[in-house]
Amino acid sequence: TARANLEKSRFLAQASHDLRHPLRAICLLVPQLRQAPLNPAQYEVTRRIDEAVHNAGDLLQRFLDISIIEAGRLEARMGTFDLNTLFQELVVQNRPAAEHVGSRLYFVPTRRWVNADRTFIRTMLQNLISNAIRHAPGTRVLIGGRLRSRPGGNHLAIQVVDCGPGMPDAVLNGWKT
Repeated sequence: TARANLEKSRFLAQASHDLRHPLRAICLLVPQLRQAPLNPAQYEVTRRIDEAVHNAGDLLQRFLDISIIEAGRLEARMGTFDLNTLFQELVVQNRPAAEHVGSRLYFVPTRRWVNADRTFIRTMLQNLISNAIRHAPGTRVLIGGRLRSRPGGNHLAIQVVDCGPGMPDAVLNGWKT
């Protein structure tokens, strides 16, 4: 079983790596296509292509992340960083996608510094923000950190909140098993 898991992880890593190159090429070509004079139907097709390519890229990244976790190669690189700067970067990076679907992306400024793996935190937040933009178009998306009082001390809860419809009850009930 361990050998099968290792082979599966290797396959996922190689497949996701090999598929990234054509997806990157498409990502570079779609904006060039949009600069040409397009009628509304053609523009909608390019929008759908762009969305599909980004969704495929997200899926490949998840496969790669899973393969790294399953291979036991996931290593945290702890460090102290400014959470406000991370929030600003994520908003700048994701604002065009949010505006494209009529959403408003913003963050609550903070003076908090955290000791964590910045790359892991950024990746998790990026996934949550992408999902919020994709599944709650036309709504507000807020990124923030809130200090929570817990037994044993205070903890910082980092949140991505949207005003979308939420997940269907059937999906949520399936997770409760």
